[in-house]
Amino acid sequence: MKLRKSLIIGAVVVAAMAFFGNAQQTPSADVLQTQTKTEGPATIVVTPLSLSAGGEIRFSVSLDTHSGDLSEDITKIFVLLNDNGREIAPASWTGDPPGGHHRKGELVFPARSSLPRVLTLRIQSNTIGAQEFRWNLWEGPPCFTSSLCSSIRTRLEEQHLAGK
Repeated sequence: MKLRKSLIIGAVVVAAMAFFGNAQQTPSADVLQTQTKTEGPATIVVTPLSLSAGGEIRFSVSLDTHSGDLSEDITKIFVLLNDNGREIAPASWTGDPPGGHHRKGELVFPARSSLPRVLTLRIQSNTIGAQEFRWNLWEGPPCFTSSLCSSIRTRLEEQHLAGK
């Protein structure tokens, strides 16, 4: 009984390590496509540039409007959302200064220990309005896409069916 309990605990620990290890990967380039949103007279183009657990999260951002002045502080109108909806403020903006109808630059967020399943970048601006950009970083639960987790899950199911 004690051995069985130890094996189950060991399997859970290995599965958790595989789950969190899988969540640390860098998403593939095809997942991180440029997104463009046009709302009224404003166009926003966002491209993820750098995205990995433990590193800063960087986006190329382009804002264009022909009705209004883009004078807002970029670090105050953009936020990154984690899987729980908690807002993460940008660390910096390197690009065009406030003013005018066109702004382009790089928006940087602080390093995260892990990446969310869905990356959401939100803008809330008086000039441009509200928009969200989303990238699905992981297909399905990460643990179930890992061959190690699949192997562990299969063994646990076999043991359960055998009544062990």
